[in-house]
Amino acid sequence: MSALAVIVLGFGALWVGSLFVHPLTRCGACKGQARHRGLVFTGSFRACRKCGGTGRRERMGVGGLRTMGVNIGPRGRLQRK
Repeated sequence: MSALAVIVLGFGALWVGSLFVHPLTRCGACKGQARHRGLVFTGSFRACRKCGGTGRRERMGVGGLRTMGVNIGPRGRLQRK
């Protein structure tokens, strides 16, 4: 196996391991604020539609692990089905 393949597999293993430690990230639509401000009435706001008003979204790869049968909760712990 070439050295490049070993390095790529190593980084992939570290990335999957980081999904268990930090499965959530800041929502890109609301920038983690969990709400959108009105354009005309700036004092009004609504919950973000992308994250449901939590300000957080799952990182890329968490859904893939779930389809393989590994269910990671919001704190990175494995959950029973």
